[in-house]
Amino acid sequence: MVIFTDFIYESNKLKEYTKIFKVKSDTTLIEHSQIKYNKNKSLVTTTEKYKSEKTISFSVLKYDKKSILISITVDHNNPKVVLGGVRTWSPFRHDKYRIDYKLYKYGNWISRYSVTWLRKRKIEERQIEYK
Repeated sequence: MVIFTDFIYESNKLKEYTKIFKVKSDTTLIEHSQIKYNKNKSLVTTTEKYKSEKTISFSVLKYDKKSILISITVDHNNPKVVLGGVRTWSPFRHDKYRIDYKLYKYGNWISRYSVTWLRKRKIEERQIEYK
């Protein structure tokens, strides 16, 4: 998952932005990019990369009676955050997403759903075979 945030515009042109990559549960890689335009109006970008140990989001994990994960909700609670690679909660909430899992009798998930304020959409299905 990639998070784009802190967009700064100057004269209706993008000047700076930050990309956040979640690497581990306790480590985040952050890229801060400054965009400049040369005389030919071509892009020239400089990027700084650094790690952050601070938490950037709030997650809610839901489990069934057998302690098996059935739902994940990630809410960055920051209207300046734009998530990439996931279906966000609504046109007005680009900083929140939710994934639900359909389980079968042995507790493994067989379908994953992206859930928004409007509907639930299947995003992945798998079949599990035992030998």
